[in-house]
Amino acid sequence: MKESRYIFADVSANNNKFWNIKIEPNFTVVTSWGRVGDNAQSKEFPHGSLADAEKFFDRKCREKERKGYVKQRVLIGEYTTQDNTSLASVAKQQINTNSPELDELIAFLTKANVHNILTATAMEYDTSKGVFTTPLGVVTNDAIQDARSILASMGLLVHNQDWNSPDWNSLLSMYLTAIPQKIGRRKPDPRELFPSLQAIQNQSKILDDLEASFQSVVSAPLTQKGDDTNTPQVFDVKLHLVDDQSIIRRIKNKYDSTRKTMHASYHLGVKRVFSVEINAMAKAYGDRGKNVGNVMELWHGTRAGNLLSILKGGLQVPPASSPHVTGRMFGDGLYFSDQSTKSLNYAYGAAPGQRGGIESSTFMFLADVAMGRPFVPTSYTRPSKYPVQGHDSIFAKAGQSGVHNNEMIVYTTDQCNLTYLVEFGN
Repeated sequence: MKESRYIFADVSANNNKFWNIKIEPNFTVVTSWGRVGDNAQSKEFPHGSLADAEKFFDRKCREKERKGYVKQRVLIGEYTTQDNTSLASVAKQQINTNSPELDELIAFLTKANVHNILTATAMEYDTSKGVFTTPLGVVTNDAIQDARSILASMGLLVHNQDWNSPDWNSLLSMYLTAIPQKIGRRKPDPRELFPSLQAIQNQSKILDDLEASFQSVVSAPLTQKGDDTNTPQVFDVKLHLVDDQSIIRRIKNKYDSTRKTMHASYHLGVKRVFSVEINAMAKAYGDRGKNVGNVMELWHGTRAGNLLSILKGGLQVPPASSPHVTGRMFGDGLYFSDQSTKSLNYAYGAAPGQRGGIESSTFMFLADVAMGRPFVPTSYTRPSKYPVQGHDSIFAKAGQSGVHNNEMIVYTTDQCNLTYLVEFGN
């Protein structure tokens, strides 16, 4: 009938607590509380009328707010998911496939998306609705964007190795308020939580995963027409298993021709090839991006947990943020390479700044990328300098542009189109 959820994160006092309150239909007010990530305690307060229950409810909320508790921005029973089914069911129903093997692949990709987040945060997964929840509910997109801003400030402190800054307590407290996480019972030490920029970038990838999941499965309420429910189209994509041996040989040769023993993913070989057609992405590329010219076929690697989100909406230019947070040397754009294992390292889990272990199954896209007139940096410059006016892309050359491997970057999504998804293994 009525519900609120609060969090109190105060690093200086080693507080990382939540408190929830709701009115049941029988006018009983139920409160629950605990440390984030631990089992909650609860207590019931029966009342004789809704008016009495609401008066008690409001008084308890004011008491908590005076103690410093902040109302958490979460979705509480005010959202639906596509057809109220899991993400796997939606993907299975809507992705155009040509082989039963694709059903198994879609199920694997869904589990990979879940695993990425569950292993890194205090999140739980609601299998009936396909959404990630904290002990306080589903984290909203606004909370994720606020967390990105806070993380950028923390990244600057880590970059400067300023472990004694008085800002740490407030920044960590605000971050844990936005993205609740289990951090143990000992007072958190920023030097231990974020010993390097790699730890900051790992946290940034958690936010990427949360945002991708939120955007993939949470929607506006479904519209009703009589007795029928109109389920929104989430996936408008063809994903077909390729059995044409000439195409498979060409892609294998392209991969083998630029493999480098210096990369941890060098030992992997091509297992399967899938053709990809994401309708919105292909249309934008055909209508506008392709006309930029100088089209190159390039590799793009990403973790398996991100693939369903990409199949849903194509590649997206990541949110603007500090390079200390993202590790993007050439600004906020879409990164590709003509050197296969350079890109595959990002999919494999062996690229700089990546969290977690090596992926059991690894995937990489091939894409047509309209480079147009590229700018070739002669050394590393600040990411804020990119993109460069008068140029359509960046071609960062190995040994010349401050990088060890070629990187190609475009800054608009219509300049690229994904064509193949390639699976790799031992």
